[in-house]
Amino acid sequence: MTRDISMLQQKIIEWRFEHPEKPKSDCARAIPCSYSAVRNTTKNPQCAALYKELVQLTQTAKVLSVQEKREILAEVARTDLTQFMDKEGQPVLTKDSKNKRAVSEYEVDPVLGRRKIKLVSKLDAIDLDNKMENLYKTEAQVQVNAPTFNILLMDADSQAKLQKLIEGRRGCQP
Repeated sequence: MTRDISMLQQKIIEWRFEHPEKPKSDCARAIPCSYSAVRNTTKNPQCAALYKELVQLTQTAKVLSVQEKREILAEVARTDLTQFMDKEGQPVLTKDSKNKRAVSEYEVDPVLGRRKIKLVSKLDAIDLDNKMENLYKTEAQVQVNAPTFNILLMDADSQAKLQKLIEGRRGCQP
């Protein structure tokens, strides 16, 4: 049988979510309620599940999916400087400009009124996309299926003989 979370528990969960670094005693003073109410709420499985759900929702909202990241990189790679030119051939960047994510710098000379637009490197965007797709092998991957042995040595003499064997030195009698 499940019961609903009370308004007090809801407030405690929201306060703890907004201030995760602060101690529970601060929560009790801020709401106001007893410290035991805060402690019991944090231990309650339903409240803990709601808190975890809030955390997951914010993380999902903050993090772009792989597909979204790849779409942005494709947009940057396909953007051309001519997309930011007006009818007179002057560079223009407005809030309505298409593909403005591809712009890394925009300057307006206050004296002469000249505008400069610098785009993000297309090669860097393509390179990052290739890395996301694991098209580059950054390390040599070697798999050795050699057997492993666990050896338990009880005395120092045996340990010294084993060390000689490992290092490949001669003169070690089994």
